[in-house]
Amino acid sequence: MASMKQVSHKVKDRDGKEHEFKGVALIEILEKAGVTTGAKLRGENLVKYVLITAADGYEVLYALAEIDPEFADQLILLATEKDGQPLPAGEGPFRIITPKDKKPARWIREVRSIKIAFAKN
Repeated sequence: MASMKQVSHKVKDRDGKEHEFKGVALIEILEKAGVTTGAKLRGENLVKYVLITAADGYEVLYALAEIDPEFADQLILLATEKDGQPLPAGEGPFRIITPKDKKPARWIREVRSIKIAFAKN
């Protein structure tokens, strides 16, 4: 991830204090992995979702279009640093930060996996 563009967000965490998180845009990681994004994200690909799982089994879900800047006006961050330091134990080594969510419930700590799948009936 060191070779990828680093991005920072200053946001209030659930503790109510402002912190600066730094890492890589989740969309960049998905693109490097070959996930359908941008102009190709249409038709059946619009029912794809991203399932992120934490070390303790906590899971959060995003529609792929929510992450793509051609669809949504927010940058979801896979953070590796908080206030200039590596994420502390219990938070890292990776954490999702979704700045425009009104509640930080999807700011998943201790990310262990990111899975892309099609929603099925």
